[in-house]
Amino acid sequence: TTTTTTGVTPFEIHTSSSLDGPWKPASTTINTKAPGSKLLTLYPGVSNVDVGEQHGGIMVYEDNKYGNGKAFIAFTNFTPTVKGVFAWDACSGFPTEFDNGHPIEKVNVGSRIGSFEVVNSTASIMAGSPCAVEFPPPNGPLIYGPFSSKTGRFSVHNETNYFELVYESANSVRVAGMTEDASGCRGVCEVTPDCKTYTWDATKTGGSGLGGICYVRNDSLWFPNVTNGPKTELASGRPWSFDGDNPAPLIDQKTGNVSVLYRCDSGVGVNNMASLIGIANAPSWKGPYTMGGVYGGSISTQNYPYDENEDPFLWSNSRGWHALFHANTWSDSRNVHHPVAEYAGRHAYSVDGVVWTYTETPCYTGAIKYNNGSTANFSRMERPVLLFSDDGAPEYLINGVQRYDDPYTFTLIQTVKNK
Repeated sequence: TTTTTTGVTPFEIHTSSSLDGPWKPASTTINTKAPGSKLLTLYPGVSNVDVGEQHGGIMVYEDNKYGNGKAFIAFTNFTPTVKGVFAWDACSGFPTEFDNGHPIEKVNVGSRIGSFEVVNSTASIMAGSPCAVEFPPPNGPLIYGPFSSKTGRFSVHNETNYFELVYESANSVRVAGMTEDASGCRGVCEVTPDCKTYTWDATKTGGSGLGGICYVRNDSLWFPNVTNGPKTELASGRPWSFDGDNPAPLIDQKTGNVSVLYRCDSGVGVNNMASLIGIANAPSWKGPYTMGGVYGGSISTQNYPYDENEDPFLWSNSRGWHALFHANTWSDSRNVHHPVAEYAGRHAYSVDGVVWTYTETPCYTGAIKYNNGSTANFSRMERPVLLFSDDGAPEYLINGVQRYDDPYTFTLIQTVKNK
């Protein structure tokens, strides 16, 4: 199980001496700092991307009675606390000295900080004493503030050696806890009611398998939103919702089992769009339906950047499972725009209906040629459906299409070439 600072677990483990029960919750304590310790993960096969960082920091100045040194404490040196916030303290943080070599915190003397200010950032901080790690008071460090760059340089009147990063609005990223990998962090996000995106950072622990910090945020922005980090140590993504539309069912004629592809659009991510394809399975059309695939609901990863498509059409043949989609012709999660004339239809295939692969080359485009030799480029070419010949080969492709500068849509039927 994955433990968060709020005590929430994305799934539980139950044990029994028999399949017939009784089943009891397993009691598991995980020490993420112990050598060789492991956490269980929720989803396999998650690829990783990067993490963004808070810019700026605080400049602390040495008390005049000790010297005239100063030290810059970057917000990237702030570490998560059990409260779920980022903080830095002079007792255990870095740096440990002012630029003149004098210690920021000295044994039997305490903090030598005489003043401080926020620099190069719009963030706010709280300041306090005593150090949160070395002398933890019962209710946490005694803090006061907030302070921002608008405050300017502030002279302390009491010993100050603890600084806590706060945000200017309720919509923010926050620390949820430690998970072994990005999959576990995604699980935490899915059981956190207000989580819309997540970030997993193992740059300080060494990568997947050794544990990393799980951040969740409750707005529609990505954290991070660029790609520049080591893929085994940094990841971002979104939770998976079972809700959706555009259902495309496939019923096994022998067993009655049903698999359904559908679109999930939860309104998060780049351009407030997250049109991923999900898969659900059931023993009959009546249900109950459960999420399928190897990504806990979708046929491709929810990690940023992701594949966006809609309008699935699902079928199977002797070669396995296949699906057509209206391809992402809007600006995708990589901020790449795909013109309809070059990129209208996507194809994905699977041997078992569980592990899916998207083909890189579009299977059809919005540029067509009629039997009389004339051509047309459509502004929209969506909702693909196939009609099959008696031997099961695709024979006709049907789409809903729309011309440029034309408010009306119509149905287009094309013949399909079969090798």
